[in-house]
Amino acid sequence: MRGLDVMGAGARSRSRKSREGREGRNGGPRNGGTRALQRVVGVLAVTGLCVVSAPAALADSGSHPGSVSGGRHPVDFGLADSSECVFGGNVIKSTPWSLQRVLLDQLWAQATGKGVTVAVIDTGVDSSNPQLSGAMAGSGKSYVDGAANKDIEGHGTRVAGIIAARPVKGTGFEGIAPGAKILSLRYTGGENKQGNSTTMSDAITYAVAQGVKIINISSDTSAKEDNDTLRRAVAAAVNSGALIIAAAGNDGADGNTDKTYPASYPGVLAVAASDRNDERAYFSQSGDFVDVAAPGVDMVSTVPKKGQCTADGTSFAAPYVAGVAALLKQKHPGWTAAQIPPQRLVAPLVR
Repeated sequence: MRGLDVMGAGARSRSRKSREGREGRNGGPRNGGTRALQRVVGVLAVTGLCVVSAPAALADSGSHPGSVSGGRHPVDFGLADSSECVFGGNVIKSTPWSLQRVLLDQLWAQATGKGVTVAVIDTGVDSSNPQLSGAMAGSGKSYVDGAANKDIEGHGTRVAGIIAARPVKGTGFEGIAPGAKILSLRYTGGENKQGNSTTMSDAITYAVAQGVKIINISSDTSAKEDNDTLRRAVAAAVNSGALIIAAAGNDGADGNTDKTYPASYPGVLAVAASDRNDERAYFSQSGDFVDVAAPGVDMVSTVPKKGQCTADGTSFAAPYVAGVAALLKQKHPGWTAAQIPPQRLVAPLVR
């Protein structure tokens, strides 16, 4: 299959903008085993996922090559400023469109992600949100100032919610894998320190050392630059059997098909964003490195303290795919990526 071919903004964090919120983030032959899992995920059309290729951040301007972000204030999370989203605010009562596309009862009768841990390499995850307090796999690890279970930007908390938010009264939103656990690895988003490709690499290495098999990265490198340290960390993770799911980027409005990293590295599952019409979101990155598209527009999710907001971006499409991967891992714990042919997905999970 060809890559997503589109007509025509800011990857860095992989979030595009917030409709009710103020914060957000977003080469060569592919690894054969990961490609098998990519095809499997693509077959799950009932979840709104569609394969766009057989192989799209929190990337911000940095002070040196390979950095993901520079100082605290210059960071651009790719979201429009808005006062409409208040951390600690209210929940959204209705069920998000991205969940309405899923046969949830049938899906969760087979798997909820229980026993599966997903590493979220991001700005931290605020464990005080009631929908996430029971979803955390320990306190995590921080590579900047501030604890891994805190999030002053709100980006990582949103990503984690899409994967594994627990159900609570008063809202139709919960994670795709509400039984999964989240390991928060705060590689950037500190009060006085931002991360870079080195801290991202360290977080990937740590996740692998902890035995995590699903890693979500809704970020990319500064200026979309390849980086030797990051490339090696990703390769080691892929070789260990981990599935890295990365946001493709939000620079697609002008027809940009430039590769982004780590999404473009061999063995990484690169995720573009689709809209309510199952079409490419106008901002979503395209190119032959993109593997799959998932909902990434008006994505409801958790924010720090309590409550929810919505936002757009491939940042929030990637965790949708990570949640589906967690369901697969629970249903078939012994499967490696190479052992998951596409025809096995639909029957056990959605029929």
